[in-house]
Amino acid sequence: MITKSELRNKFLLLRNKISLKDLKIAEENLFSIIRENEKIFRNKKIACYWSIKKELPTLSLIMYLAELGSDIFLPTIQKNTKILIFNRFEDKNTMVRNKYGIHEQIDTATLDCHDLDLILIPCVCFDSNGFRIGMGQGYYDHTLENCSLNKPKKIILAHEFQKTQDCFPNEYDIRSDAAITDKNFYEFD
Repeated sequence: MITKSELRNKFLLLRNKISLKDLKIAEENLFSIIRENEKIFRNKKIACYWSIKKELPTLSLIMYLAELGSDIFLPTIQKNTKILIFNRFEDKNTMVRNKYGIHEQIDTATLDCHDLDLILIPCVCFDSNGFRIGMGQGYYDHTLENCSLNKPKKIILAHEFQKTQDCFPNEYDIRSDAAITDKNFYEFD
């Protein structure tokens, strides 16, 4: 049987092989799906990660969601914890890189996860039951374990090829409500 760590490594290798051309196509396809479901994203408090490497690109998405009247918040790691807080996105020029090389907005209004309407979550892979494997540090799971079951709505963003049969969830893994890929919008029961 394959382990979570092996599954993570397998899908990281796959993701790293995507060409820049295919990454741009995936971003355009994601936008089509978001536009088709625009009402879900209009006038909301939305947390979205700032994509890195070959993750499904989010910069243009962040700008588009702001145009829909939504307030956008980026995750920031609370010092010496596994908990994320969410800082209001205001200006990409005032962002700093954290210890993982991920951009964070600092010195802006913050929200805890229970004050958000939606949270867009990155992954290395995800399954049809709404579980995901991330980079292995557990920041999203630790943060979301203290939120209500219904709020915020948790939506995974991923490439379609990141869908797998089983992510082997344990009792600490938080289930998402939906996933949006460059090909489909999955809603989990």
